[in-house]
Amino acid sequence: MTARIRLGLLPQGGSRGIARALVCTGPHSQVRVYDAAADDVTVYGAAERAIVLTEVSALLTAS
Repeated sequence: MTARIRLGLLPQGGSRGIARALVCTGPHSQVRVYDAAADDVTVYGAAERAIVLTEVSALLTAS
């Protein structure tokens, strides 16, 4: 996935809470978000976790 996160936001309208959950879970875990209005589930996994960790690393090295 080539999208970059900004300030902890994920592609596809994700939130900081999702980013936090991805960091706190293991590398093979998934975070599933249910949208009741659309009756749809979005699954965030290893690819999105890598994006979050890359952004966290960039923020820490910029400090």
